[in-house]
Amino acid sequence: MEIRKAAKEDLTDLAGIYKSAFEKHLIFEKDEQEVIDYLTPKLNNMIVAVDGRVIGGCIIKTEIENTSHKLSRIQHLAVAPEMQSMGVGTELVKEAEKIIGRGKIEVRVAEGEAIEFYRKLGYTQEGALTNHYRKNETVLVLGKNI
Repeated sequence: MEIRKAAKEDLTDLAGIYKSAFEKHLIFEKDEQEVIDYLTPKLNNMIVAVDGRVIGGCIIKTEIENTSHKLSRIQHLAVAPEMQSMGVGTELVKEAEKIIGRGKIEVRVAEGEAIEFYRKLGYTQEGALTNHYRKNETVLVLGKNI
């Protein structure tokens, strides 16, 4: 398996992975071309896992960066269903952490989703947001300093 920067050619495969991973997400419920259109401007901030084909990916977004502070987010981490529980997500997070390099990393996870996955990687709950993604849903804010 190789983790690398995403390329435009990866977006069709990645759109399919996101559509299966985030069935209730307002963006990923849309048709494949709309998902690709959403992902295209984020291409410079995306990494993918490849094993003959794209099997997962995520977006890395730096919110704040100056000499004393850096806040980044890992967004839309997803792995193809048949490749889950095989270490792909873990490797994507580790690579994202390497790329980010320093500072605070946040992830926002809807209740019932991959909370234990992030906890095993050293992320701790720092807050909660109500109605953030969907009405009556709580999203946990998990963080880690690197």
